[in-house]
Amino acid sequence: MKDTTLQNLLARIMINGVLIAAGVMLLGGVVYLWHDGSLPVRDHLFRGEPLDLRKPVDIAAAAWKGNTLSLIQIGVLLLLANPFIRTFFSILGFGIQRDWLYAGISLLVLTILAISFFM
Repeated sequence: MKDTTLQNLLARIMINGVLIAAGVMLLGGVVYLWHDGSLPVRDHLFRGEPLDLRKPVDIAAAAWKGNTLSLIQIGVLLLLANPFIRTFFSILGFGIQRDWLYAGISLLVLTILAISFFM
């Protein structure tokens, strides 16, 4: 795999990932406004996210049940997953090229991303 081919693949992954995440968030926002847009704003007290919107598995279950806010959360999760996916494909691409230095650096970056995401 040539460097330009790998760069084009990684660029397409990032662009498509961002577009998919934006589309899901836009859909979630439209559905939320359609169903709950007329509710009064209660932003004078901070309440945090509901319990069903704090973990990815719970977010997916809430979306399956029709929770409108969970669609927006799924879009945010997709956006957060984008660097993970790109870094993973970087490791694969550099491994195919047998460029072990960059594959190792990409693996280090993926490890740092994973640690920072779960802390």
